[in-house]
Amino acid sequence: KKMEKYDIMMAEQPVPYKEIDNLARLRQKVGIPICADESATDLNHLLEIIEKDAVDLLFIKLAKCGGIRKGLKWAAIAEAAGIPVMMGCMTGTGFESAYQAHFLAAVEWMGQMDHQENLGVAIIHDQFETVKKPITDDLAKNPLRIENGYQYAPDGPGLGVELNEKVLAKITTKGLNP
Repeated sequence: KKMEKYDIMMAEQPVPYKEIDNLARLRQKVGIPICADESATDLNHLLEIIEKDAVDLLFIKLAKCGGIRKGLKWAAIAEAAGIPVMMGCMTGTGFESAYQAHFLAAVEWMGQMDHQENLGVAIIHDQFETVKKPITDDLAKNPLRIENGYQYAPDGPGLGVELNEKVLAKITTKGLNP
């Protein structure tokens, strides 16, 4: 309650992930928007969260929820319930950022939130503007473009990214002999 005066955007997963009842109770007691992250990795949990009116918004990470196909179901359920959704990332390469950028562009409901967190490749390379200084040392040759605070899905076949063979050779290890 004391934190409400700071105009906090949201409280992400403020209780342990299995405690959906406590998420709902907390939501009724505070004026800070409550967001489920770990509590909403499975479609059944998502339905329980909606049934219990436990959150103001949801956080989706495609790698955690089961990929693009499950993510599409997840976003459709959230939309049917009228719950805004934010995209999160797992701090991956340009390949992760590419498939998430395409998901964000393809799912209109994801546009309900101004803030999306598909910045894995930017975080890894500590580079949040890629037009003036392109990322060249990523596993993807052409990771997503970030310009003036906006991100753009890569163009081209498939995800629009190509494997950077030079980087792959540099990071590949010999492994162990059996």
